[in-house]
Amino acid sequence: MPPGATANLGYPVGTSVALTDSIPLAAMLLKPFSAVLPDVFQYFGLWLLACFVLQGIFGVALIATVTTNRWLQVLGGGVFALSPLLVHRMGHAALTAHWILLAGLWLGRLDVTPREVAAYYALLFAAMTTIVRQLKPRIAIAVLTSVVALQVIDLWPVYQAKRDGFAMSYREMLPDPSWMRVIPHYRHVVLIPSNMCAPMTESVDFRFVAVPAGVAGATLNGGFAARYDAAAVARYCDTYTRDVANATLRDDSIYVLTPAAAMSFVPALGDRGHCIEVDAHVVCRARNHEGTK
Repeated sequence: MPPGATANLGYPVGTSVALTDSIPLAAMLLKPFSAVLPDVFQYFGLWLLACFVLQGIFGVALIATVTTNRWLQVLGGGVFALSPLLVHRMGHAALTAHWILLAGLWLGRLDVTPREVAAYYALLFAAMTTIVRQLKPRIAIAVLTSVVALQVIDLWPVYQAKRDGFAMSYREMLPDPSWMRVIPHYRHVVLIPSNMCAPMTESVDFRFVAVPAGVAGATLNGGFAARYDAAAVARYCDTYTRDVANATLRDDSIYVLTPAAAMSFVPALGDRGHCIEVDAHVVCRARNHEGTK
């Protein structure tokens, strides 16, 4: 409690699914089905597909308020569905529901303020209204077809880049199967450095380690959220920094280090721990201890 709270991510501070760009409503609706869903399951692809489809549907509905020509309605919906603003929001899945703005315009209940996204769609609708009302249908169809074609050509490299980014799997970064086999024996996964206490560019990439940790139900001292309890993070980082400096190992934890961090941590560890290199990371545990849950 409260609903959506997650203690294992950003451990020991914790956060909420509402602050992680995880579409909290979808997360909470699917939570009861977690026992029957695959261990590695994500719904972002379905969410993005739904957003693009609904963007087109409400785009068609909007244009239908100013013309009965089916071709113009479909082309207008295509212009909305290919919106550059929507494409560039794909990196933040929770912010891609632009169809809600179109639905508001369609229902006539949207108070169009200077906010950029709402203003953009209102102006785009106004421009297409002018085209379909002022031009002959054949010319208007030609103009909107050209607009759709230009948008496809212009945005194709962006679509490709976004697709390649989303297609990246944790298995590409952590192909060794031992991650899934070993982490379940530990209660905590400790990243060194952790992005909670160090710059992201210097830290272990939590996005990939989070998958085997999450499947195992282990905590992870990393993650990204819109906000954390700053005082709690500061207290944790003080303790964490001392532990790293002293190369402290706990029996219930497995440690994942960048090669740069391992250069000082491993020598300081001495014979108190055992470390191996796995998938360009250095993984350490307390010596002669197989882990505990």
